[in-house]
Amino acid sequence: FLNKQASPEKKTAAMALARFLVSDASARIRFDVGKQPVANQTIWASGNIDPAMQAFRDQADQSVVMPSSPRMQQIWTPYNDALLSVISGDTSPADAMKAAQKKIDADMTRAAGGAGTP
Repeated sequence: FLNKQASPEKKTAAMALARFLVSDASARIRFDVGKQPVANQTIWASGNIDPAMQAFRDQADQSVVMPSSPRMQQIWTPYNDALLSVISGDTSPADAMKAAQKKIDADMTRAAGGAGTP
């Protein structure tokens, strides 16, 4: 993001930084050293991909675009709470997910005015 009130020099510098960050050289460093999945197709096409990184790429083929609605927070917050509960050993995965689903259903019903899950 660029501030529309930034000076032309700062806008130029910010664009140069953005171009560097998406470059093949920068993506390669983030991919190899930082172990970050990158959107740069050149990196993925280069072959010799670490199996853990390849798992991220394989999962992308199975991904489904999620709505960007703020209401998605009604889903992600209970699931995040469930994950933290499981990680901390407070509950089993099955029980945590059941509780999360119950909260999601209640929140969605309440948000729809009691008319059921939208």
